[in-house]
Amino acid sequence: MASKPDRKRLSREEIVQAALEIAEEQGIRNVSMRKVARHLDAGTMSLYHYVRTKDDLLALMDDAIMGEIVIPEGEMPDDWRGRVTLIAKMSLAAWMKRPWLIDEQDEEFRITENALRHMDQTIGALDDLDVSASLKFEIMSQVDDYVFGFAVRERKVGHIKDTDPERFEEATDFVEARVRDGGYPSLERMFVSDRSFEEQWLEMFDEIYDESRFDRGLDRLLDGVEAELKRLGALPVGS
Repeated sequence: MASKPDRKRLSREEIVQAALEIAEEQGIRNVSMRKVARHLDAGTMSLYHYVRTKDDLLALMDDAIMGEIVIPEGEMPDDWRGRVTLIAKMSLAAWMKRPWLIDEQDEEFRITENALRHMDQTIGALDDLDVSASLKFEIMSQVDDYVFGFAVRERKVGHIKDTDPERFEEATDFVEARVRDGGYPSLERMFVSDRSFEEQWLEMFDEIYDESRFDRGLDRLLDGVEAELKRLGALPVGS
C-alpha cells in the first residue's frame, strides 16, 4: 500500500503572512483559505490544522498588524508627549504600510491580544497625568482620529501632483477658472495678482505635502492638549 504523502509543515505565522500578502495584492475581501493554501503551495485542508476558520485567520491578521504598533519593552519615552508621539507615528506607519486597511475595511470588530496591549500602552502613555480615565481615553481617541484621518487623506489624495499629474492639472485648471469667475473671495485673496495662479498653487501644495506635515499637525493637537492640562493643573511636576 502506498504511503500517504507527508503534509507540508506550516506555522500560523507563515499562514498569516501569506494572508497579509494576498490582502496587500488583492484586497482583504479576496483573502480565502483556498488562496492562502495556493500561495503556500499547500492543500487547503492542511490549513485547518493550524487555523480553524477564516474568521480565526482574519483575527490573527488583525493581531499581527496590531503587533506592529506595540512599543517594544524599554523603548517607551519618559515623557507623556514623547510616548503619545511614538504611538501615533507607529500607528500611522502600520496604516500606510497596508493601504487595504483603508480601501477595504473589514466590518468585523475584533479585540485581540496585541490590540489589548496597544490599548494598554495608549492609556498608559498618560499615566503620569492627574486626570480622569475618561479624559485620558478622550485625548488618545482624538489622537487616533487624527492618525486615521491623516492616513485616509494621504491614501485618497496624497501626493497627487506627483502620482497623477494629469488629474492634478485638471483640478488646477478647474479651481483657477472658478476663482477667476468670482464668488470665492477667500480663495481670491490667497493668490496675489503679480504671480501666476499655477505657480502659487504648486508652491502651496509643495508646502502642505512635505514630509513634516504629520509632525506639525500632531504638535498642534498636542499643544492644545498640553494647554488644557495646564489649565487643569494636571501636568506632572517639572513639566
